[in-house]
Amino acid sequence: MIRVVAFLTLHEDFFGGFRESGGDIEIVLNHVAMLEEPTGIAFYVEFSPELMSHLSTRGIRLRVQVWSGKPSWAA
Repeated sequence: MIRVVAFLTLHEDFFGGFRESGGDIEIVLNHVAMLEEPTGIAFYVEFSPELMSHLSTRGIRLRVQVWSGKPSWAA
């Protein structure tokens, strides 16, 4: 995540102007969970308070999506 913060900091003027013009900024993290049986933790993510503060101060949303590799509807 340090690289994300560095990228956002480097381009802060662009992102600020983008938001001021009505744009929304969102970081999306995708993960596919390939599970044989639902036992234990399938996915775990933890973000530092520094990262969350950095995103919040700049009005940047963070979305984490976990996709099932074997969806229940696909028998």
